[in-house]
Amino acid sequence: MSEGITLKFFQESGFIRQTCSKCKCHFWSLVESELCGDAPCVEYSFIGKPLFPKPMNLDEAREAFLRFFEKNKHTRVDRASVVARWRNDIYLSIASIAVFQPHVTSGSSNPPANPLTISQPCIRLNDLESVGRSGRHLTTFEMMAHHAFNDDEKTYYWQNDTVRYCHEFYTELGLDGSKITYKENPWVGGGNGGEALEVLAGGLELATLVFMDLEEDPEGEIELKGIKFKRMPRSIVDTGYGLERLVWASQGTSTIYESVFPDAVSFLTKEANLVEKLKSSGALISENAKLCGVLSVDYGSDLTKLRNMVLDRLNSQGYDLSLPEFISTIEPLEKLFAIVDHSRALAFMFGDGIVPSNVKAGYLARMVLRRTVLLSKDINVPNILPKMVKHHIDNFSETYTELKQIVSFRFQNMDYKEAMTLMSKIGGINILVGDDVAGAISAELVNVPWDKAFNALLDMKNYAADIDVASNIIRVSTPATLTSQESYKSARALAVKKKVELEDSVEPIISEIFRLYYISPQEAKATITELFKSTSGTGSSFIPIQVTEEKTTRSIIFDGLFSLKFITLFKALIIEICALSPCTIASLKEI
Repeated sequence: MSEGITLKFFQESGFIRQTCSKCKCHFWSLVESELCGDAPCVEYSFIGKPLFPKPMNLDEAREAFLRFFEKNKHTRVDRASVVARWRNDIYLSIASIAVFQPHVTSGSSNPPANPLTISQPCIRLNDLESVGRSGRHLTTFEMMAHHAFNDDEKTYYWQNDTVRYCHEFYTELGLDGSKITYKENPWVGGGNGGEALEVLAGGLELATLVFMDLEEDPEGEIELKGIKFKRMPRSIVDTGYGLERLVWASQGTSTIYESVFPDAVSFLTKEANLVEKLKSSGALISENAKLCGVLSVDYGSDLTKLRNMVLDRLNSQGYDLSLPEFISTIEPLEKLFAIVDHSRALAFMFGDGIVPSNVKAGYLARMVLRRTVLLSKDINVPNILPKMVKHHIDNFSETYTELKQIVSFRFQNMDYKEAMTLMSKIGGINILVGDDVAGAISAELVNVPWDKAFNALLDMKNYAADIDVASNIIRVSTPATLTSQESYKSARALAVKKKVELEDSVEPIISEIFRLYYISPQEAKATITELFKSTSGTGSSFIPIQVTEEKTTRSIIFDGLFSLKFITLFKALIIEICALSPCTIASLKEI
């Protein structure tokens, strides 16, 4: 066994370097263990058994982290935008170090402080499909970090002190040091790389400590994860502590969403009439989250297989659930959790100036919007997104005041439509003013959130607004106009629904001609007749059909009375029978 990352802190504290029997990775722990402590090698053990003696919310955990490192001579710096405008390889800030790549990490620019500590909101969309399902995946999260940028002139600290800081931080919060594991796993990203330690407890990755001293070079002599590197002039302490995971570990709730978004989850469950379902499904959600921690729920994974594995475990514990019953219980809650998470991501996107579009970061915002809207329809709250975004902005506005854009202006006898045009430019949102809006306005507001200022201007003239978050459009008109428009939309939707229902109930006579390739008209007629006869006793809505042979053109003519919803299905079936080989026809007969 190689020595790996051997540190004075490990040796003095009694840590043992071991090898995981499952993943074969090396790890350091105060107790002997066959497993590294990381999912999927182990399951979550903190659900229902918090790792910390005191539960924390986001603000408490964030402040505890930043103050700890301020106490240890780090300078607190403000977060950067979630839009990576300084990068040409990514559109969104995906990690705290992304804020400093490539300019600071390369040495071309100086950091804002050194060493520093930060809590950076990040957005990652690579596992969008897993959000809500896994119990732990988030679209947006805060990566708390402490960074030191060492060079030839000065070394602030390196591996040993980085691990010592980490251990002291968690143990001071009350985490039992014997439950912490440091797993060796090299890191690469953003053109850089280096040795790294994953910090694990209760099966949950709480932090990653990266010792960045490599930069990509096709001619480099060092290879990590299939990429060639060379030594870089700087050696950078790059850490990432998951704020939301710390909060989750301190509360031990069934999912991370209930810990991170308690108010938002409560609000949405009421709006979606899912309060009782959430209350009665705690055990189901917990077991689902535990097992999803060790299974892949990424896009393309076999979700049905995963569902069955969770169901088998639940039923072994005394439950008596069928797969449809389990799905009907868990899926609405998974979608609810995803909506809560996605709407927070959109709040940060909108707050940092992203306008949904077809390109770059705008396209990513549009993608999240679409998914959120579809999920909202699935749980019967199709118009909830504006409320959810506003809910997050209100909750985070004290921590991140920039989410609520502060404006100051003075209007003196200004045309109302011109005032709305100005508000549109300030807020970065499209405002459409109806023809029924007229008049002038005089107003003076100082240091007022944009949404409050906008509502004040509406109230002054008794106008109303229809907010379409998905399209980034606000429509301003009189209340009477908007009410009539909504009534029209509702009436139109009802009429369309009735039309569809009426069409679906009508049974038109269908006549189709099918050209034959592999079988004769006589064989085709016999096969079709036999297949339809086999369904005659099953309650099928079909009446006897008529099949006419057309020998000269090697075709058959098919006449029948159908319900519209079956037309497409059985036309496809007829085509399959008439166009496929005799062996395929034989297999169809056996079904």
